Amino acid sequence: MFRKENHAYCLHHPAENFLQVAGKQGIRKEATKQPVKEMLYRVAYAPTLREYIVAIQEFRSYKPEIAKWVDDNKPKQ
Repeated sequence: MFRKENHAYCLHHPAENFLQVAGKQGIRKEATKQPVKEMLYRVAYAPTLREYIVAIQEFRSYKPEIAKWVDDNKPKQ
């Protein structure tokens, strides 16, 4: 999904980086981090373009500032 990784299972380290960015946007409590992390995983593991679009739109409607991180990291669709 991101950069040179070819598989969504390589998501552990990008997800940790993502949570650092989310923390700077006010997502600091574990209770808040978990749903945001789940949204990121739905985007990453979307098996079809349609499901990807639905997942990223959900993410953008929740918190556009952190959803922008996905776009900035050039996901492969």
